[in-house]
Amino acid sequence: MIGVLFIIQKKITDAFRQVAESAEQIGRGNDFSIRMADTARFREISALVNAHNRLLDRVEEFIDLQQSFNHNVSHELRTPIAVIQAQCQLLQEKYENDHEMMEVISRIKRQN
Repeated sequence: MIGVLFIIQKKITDAFRQVAESAEQIGRGNDFSIRMADTARFREISALVNAHNRLLDRVEEFIDLQQSFNHNVSHELRTPIAVIQAQCQLLQEKYENDHEMMEVISRIKRQN
């Protein structure tokens, strides 16, 4: 009886160790596309693996949303900045002898 319990305990411990090692590997590498294989013989461990994989799915979704947002914001800001820079260039050409205006234009350009 003790031998059977020891075998069961070892199988459970090995399964948890595999789950923990897999999670640790994912965390160290910051690669959220890796999923754990559900090879567990125990329903509870299988549920844990599946929950972990669903969590990684959500993390990837949020990373994709953040990257898309950053791309869109970057794109939307480029146009007004380009217009400001072009207008500064025109003002510099028009007021090249006005030192006060040139200082104002220089300050604007430094902010971009």
